[in-house]
Parts: sequence; structure tokens; C-alpha cells
Amino acid sequence: MDGLIATSPLATLTACVQGWRYLAFALLVASYIGGISRRRSFFGWSAALVGVQVYTALLNAITAPFVQYLSFVICLGVIVGVIRVKQVVAVAAIVLIAWPAMFELRNEVREANGIDVSADVTATSRLRFDTFLTEASWYDVPVALEHAGLREIVRYGLIPRVLDPERPRLSTGMEINAFRGGAENTSYSFLALGTVYFFEGDTGVALFYTGWTLFASLLIWIRGAPGPLRLCMLSLVIAEPLSWISMYPESMIMVLQYAVAAVPVFVVLHATARSTRPGGESDRTEITAGREKC
Repeated sequence: MDGLIATSPLATLTACVQGWRYLAFALLVASYIGGISRRRSFFGWSAALVGVQVYTALLNAITAPFVQYLSFVICLGVIVGVIRVKQVVAVAAIVLIAWPAMFELRNEVREANGIDVSADVTATSRLRFDTFLTEASWYDVPVALEHAGLREIVRYGLIPRVLDPERPRLSTGMEINAFRGGAENTSYSFLALGTVYFFEGDTGVALFYTGWTLFASLLIWIRGAPGPLRLCMLSLVIAEPLSWISMYPESMIMVLQYAVAAVPVFVVLHATARSTRPGGESDRTEITAGREKC
């Protein structure tokens, strides 16, 4: 759904609901801080969700989705108070220890599938995320490189490909890599912040992050602490536009696609909330409850 055309009906269906993995964790958080699930159950299911991403990363030899999902889990968990800083440190230590082995296994899977692996890129250098951001500052921004505008964002974000099968694929990462002099079939980014800066300049960075941060803040604090519905919406914002590893402007498209695919979940949550409160009042989950349990 990032603009690449699915190769089978099953792949198309899977792409349509890939955002549900974020909703799954958001609902786990809501059940935990709402007193429905216990601490052991919450962390057990959370570990299972992350474990699926690890397995998928090793199977596909693409680690970025795993890093993005783990970052999302930590970010949302810290915001609502169900994950402590010392737990974040422990997870970071585990990932750093396991990363060299994961990187080697990733390269082996790629080579087994006929994909060239650069010997110059090591497990350590792959973690030098500061170099990605620094490279964006080498160019005279904003760079006039073709990328999705508002019209394309709305088109790709709100209209399913089955209703618009003729639209071309999008891959900003490949466009950037070709611009840098690399192969056209390989993707590259300056991370989320650097890519926004690359395309939009200083003003664009300020507007982009101020706008999405304000929207996320409203989801958290407007009309009291958020319930399951607003936590799900917040999870999509954190997972894509506010993710440090997402691709711009695809992140704008993805959050719209995820929201459209999540409509059935939103409808069920809204109906459930109205049916469980006298007079149809919406259910709310106090974020502080999660902090007390931690």
C-alpha cells in the first residue's frame, strides 16, 4: 500500500489490513489501563505482536518495518504510561545485542534470493542513523524532485486500488536513491525528519510536525483522557506521520489508508461504547490508571 502494486489478491487483502497491527496494540493498551486485562497478559500479548514483526522481518529480509513497529509500541506505551523508561532501556539493550545476528541473517536471506548485499554496509554502520539526517543537509532545499502532492495523497490514501487500478505506483525512496546516483530499484531515505526537510525545507518541517503533534495532543487531552477509539486514532498518527523512520510523503498516504481500513473497527468501538454507558455516553479510559499499575 506504499504505492507498490500488490502481486496477488491475498497480498492486496493483507495490505488493506496491515494497519490493524497498530490498532491491536492500541486496544491492548486500552484494555490494560481500563482494568480489563492484567499486567502479565498485556506484556505477553505485546511481546507476541512484536515477535510477529521480528519473524516477518527475518522472513522478508526487511528490518525497517520491525524497527518502526517496535518504536511505535514504545512511543505509545510511554505516552500513556504503561511502559517505564527502565523497560525502554532494557528493550533497547536486547535489540542492540541481537541486532548483529539479525543483520547477518537478513543478508543471508537476501543473498539466497539473488539480491546483492553491499559488503561496505555493516551492522554497526546501519545503526548510524545520524548520517542519514546529515546527508539531507548537503542539498539546497527544498529539492525539486518529483513526489506525491496533496492531490496524490488524497487519491492514494482514500481510494482503494481496486477502484483505481490504473494509477501508477509511488516510491519516493527509489526517486531519492536515483537522485543520489544510486540504482533505481533500491530505496533510500533520510529518515522521516530529513526527508521532510529534503522536500519542504525548514518551513515545511515546522508546519508538518507542529500540525501532527497538535492533532495528536488533541486526541490525548480534548474532552478528557482518550478511550479505545481515540487511542486507535492516536496509534495511527504515531505509527506513520510522527514515526521517526517513516517515509514522507508516503506516511501521509498510509495514515489515510489505515484510517479507511480501520472504519469497521471504529464503528464497532463506537457502538460498544454507546451500549455500555447509560444514555449512550462514550467510554473513556483514564491514562493515569496505566501509570498506577506500572
